[in-house]
Amino acid sequence: RNRKLSDVGRPSDSITPRNGPPVNKDGQDDPRRPGGPNIDFGQEADYIVVFKDESSHSSFSQNEMATVNCIRHLNFMNAEVIKLPNAQVAQQWAERNDVLFVEKDQEVRKLAETVPYGINLVEAFNIDYVADSGVKACIIDTGYALLHEDLPNNINYGNDNLVTGYNPYDNGEVWYKDGDGHGTHVAGTMAAVGGNDVGVVGVTSKANMPLHIGKGLTDSGSGSMSGVLDAMKNCVENGAKVVNMSLGGGGPSSSVQTFLTDLENDGIDVLFVAAAGNGGSSSYSYPASYDSPLVMSVAAVNSNRVKASFSQYNDQVDIAGPGVNVNSPTTSNGGDTLTYAAFSGTSMASPHVAGVAALIWSHHPNKSAAEIRLALECSAVMPQQYGNVVRNNDVGYGVVNAQNALDMLDSNNFDGCPGTAPTTAPTPFSCSPNEDLLEIRIKTDQYPTETGWTLTNTCSGTVVANAPEGTYNTENTVYSDEVCVPGGAYSFSITDSYGDGICCSHGTGFYNVFKNDVSEIDGGEFGQEETKTFGQCTETPAPQAPPTPAPQ
Repeated sequence: RNRKLSDVGRPSDSITPRNGPPVNKDGQDDPRRPGGPNIDFGQEADYIVVFKDESSHSSFSQNEMATVNCIRHLNFMNAEVIKLPNAQVAQQWAERNDVLFVEKDQEVRKLAETVPYGINLVEAFNIDYVADSGVKACIIDTGYALLHEDLPNNINYGNDNLVTGYNPYDNGEVWYKDGDGHGTHVAGTMAAVGGNDVGVVGVTSKANMPLHIGKGLTDSGSGSMSGVLDAMKNCVENGAKVVNMSLGGGGPSSSVQTFLTDLENDGIDVLFVAAAGNGGSSSYSYPASYDSPLVMSVAAVNSNRVKASFSQYNDQVDIAGPGVNVNSPTTSNGGDTLTYAAFSGTSMASPHVAGVAALIWSHHPNKSAAEIRLALECSAVMPQQYGNVVRNNDVGYGVVNAQNALDMLDSNNFDGCPGTAPTTAPTPFSCSPNEDLLEIRIKTDQYPTETGWTLTNTCSGTVVANAPEGTYNTENTVYSDEVCVPGGAYSFSITDSYGDGICCSHGTGFYNVFKNDVSEIDGGEFGQEETKTFGQCTETPAPQAPPTPAPQ
């Protein structure tokens, strides 16, 4: 709705009669008369002349209309728009006994599209997403307002598959309606349509990047870890290269960690970009803090590249993005009202990074996820207050920068990067047909050398694998050992020399033992030692003597 300019801070251009506030010519207050109509003392201009009543207007129309330069008739309110030579003449009209008030007919402009500060901060505005590159982004959140005027949809942009989606919950909700507004806000930062003269601009703003929506959170704003995991798998199955996850809660999940490890081992090129958390502490938030090359944890900064006070900081933070007072499309009233709002949180920072990842990947679709991640981290801009530090727990490698990352990929020059050159996925470990593959997965806490373990075949009493205390020397790191074993029963004993386990006093360590990719045992909270068993022994039948031939 257009508003008077004086409502937003401009001084009023009102005419006020010389003897004080506007009054009727009979000296009585007229409730219709505003506090002062608009006028300035410039050159010729159009003025809205509102007559006192219908009779006054009718008399003017009959007797004086032909003597003035009338621009427009506003009969519904007893008014005319008249071109007058200057403000003095307008003042004379305002003082007529048959006129209620006069105001200048002001220019009204369209509410033009704006570019949120974050888009410029990450230098994405002048880079176009490459259509038909095959780089699809997925957003796991509360849904997507498909009919919002400023978001890509399948109706206005000639592509029935531009936006697809999935709801992992059997709750009657649909992915294309956002009853909370959070997911729509995240989507707007990533992909709000540019050049349509409304709303804002997203990181990818040409409405040509395919999107897949995973409604991993319900309209209440929450969901389950299994629901989110289901949405993650659905994103990958639908070809997403970049998955944004502005969500978190609870501790680490062995199921999610297994899913990520399997993707890595299978060589799947996908990057999960997740919000570091809003607790303002050094605690880990998941999924952002999974120690996986496929996951990036995103902190939040303000428009001056200063870390937001709410942004969590720890050794899993990889990079930062704008996350304070970010303006973007959203919904209200249970998804029925489509609007805009400014939100703050690492949830707002994450889609800046995810959007940049998809944007630059579209220019180099044959690059691997490892190469895209390396380009993002190596080209990030470290805020000045951190000096020459390459990486820190506040903002990781710095604030994401689309232009720097694209330049790095264009030149294919990763020299001097803090990371290492991307490597291919390892050759999968395999066992003979009559053996089981056991994987022992350990995430260390802050004191890795204290941890050791032993895996024993309880049927034969044979130690089949072990890692003595002192084997691990890197804190908060996931280690994996694999061994082929015959079928049978096994015991897994894990020790901590200090006596406080590997979770959760000094980190979020865990252990998990898989047999043929199925989790058998897990844990992490124990004292000096913990032992768990799985499987069962199979008895070998006693040999039988050959039958004695019957006498002949």
